[in-house]
Amino acid sequence: MKRTSLLRRSALATALGAVLAGAFSLSSSASAATTYWSFDNAVRGCLTAGTSGVVFETACSAQNAFQDWQWIGSADDHLQNLATGLCLTTDDKSDVNAVWQGDCNASEHGQSWSFTYLGDGSRLGVLQTYWGTWLRATDTPNAVYTDAGIAGNPNYYNWSVGLQ
Repeated sequence: MKRTSLLRRSALATALGAVLAGAFSLSSSASAATTYWSFDNAVRGCLTAGTSGVVFETACSAQNAFQDWQWIGSADDHLQNLATGLCLTTDDKSDVNAVWQGDCNASEHGQSWSFTYLGDGSRLGVLQTYWGTWLRATDTPNAVYTDAGIAGNPNYYNWSVGLQ
């Protein structure tokens, strides 16, 4: 399956900010707004953080801060939730791995994620872990986990992105 890498939004925002600052002489006190991402599964709902550290999918809502994530870290590879301040976390202990939220830690491989568009013009992509496993929804509503991308309906691995 052909995939094209997503350009990191921070580089684009930095470049765009530099162009705008030069073109319109923006005040030096102006700062770029944080971009929050929402991830909508092709079959189920949006990636959602819970108050107790759990992560699940549920119906998407533009007003739900528990569905807003920002890329952080020196490599923009950690997803931090707006409402909880915690980072999307998994491990690589088995063929199927739990997903939860944990305190953000730059050296934690289980918090290193990337988003890659499928490259088929569909605006869908996959969230991939440091180990190469993919985030997926499940046959059972409200659950997410990671695996090698080979189980069940392939659309459970596909996520569209909303930016806020």
